[in-house]
Amino acid sequence: MKYVWGLSVLLIMAGCATIDTSVMETADTLRPGSIKAGIFHTTNLVIDDIMQVENPQAKGLVNFKKIPHQNGTSGIRASFGVTENTEVIAKACSGSTCKIGLKYKFPSENPNQIVAIIPTYSYFSAKFDENGSSWAKSDYNAEKYHCYGYELPVLFTTKTSDNSSYTFSVRAAFYPVDFEKNYHVYNGHSYVLESYKGQKKVLVGGIGYNVNVASSNFYFSPYFGIDYVHVDGGKKGFVPNIGIGYGFQINPQILFK
Repeated sequence: MKYVWGLSVLLIMAGCATIDTSVMETADTLRPGSIKAGIFHTTNLVIDDIMQVENPQAKGLVNFKKIPHQNGTSGIRASFGVTENTEVIAKACSGSTCKIGLKYKFPSENPNQIVAIIPTYSYFSAKFDENGSSWAKSDYNAEKYHCYGYELPVLFTTKTSDNSSYTFSVRAAFYPVDFEKNYHVYNGHSYVLESYKGQKKVLVGGIGYNVNVASSNFYFSPYFGIDYVHVDGGKKGFVPNIGIGYGFQINPQILFK
């Protein structure tokens, strides 16, 4: 088990800057005071790929592929039970991406059929060099991105037992991404560094399905989804999303027995 956790940490550190579109949560909420934490691995959207920021001097000369590209990335997540119907969720992905959301579980007469929403606020920041590396150390031919985004997943969970459930999710997300691309222009005597700045709006809508299996302290959750991505002036298309999450849950009653 220690090798699994060690490999997971290395994957988180090595990932590039991406937009996480997975929904591995269930509609159920934790007991007040309970804590749930773990690691997840998913196929996410690569920021510089979907944005397609082009040097204005080369307008029309670049032949972009139209289908969004994905990379396998990893992250950590944690949640805290606030009340019987609310839960705070925080996620951090490789590539300076983080999210915080508030899950609200709607009252239901059937305890095995649960519906919830998770309004989520997200932020990411990235910087790529001229070779597309996300480890850019200078502004030389660099591309910079940052965004404050908004997401709204709706979850429908069916509990098959006390330790297992499956969840169908529908989500919509809006990411207004600010960008800055530095490039060199020859002025007749030498090359000078100029900047091209702007904003592109990224819209993502999708559906997902996950299965959650848990013991008293450990959980495991595979996920599969399909998203439609629309970037204003960038890429558009359907992309699959496959992921897996695992971790542990701590109930405060266990700690203070």
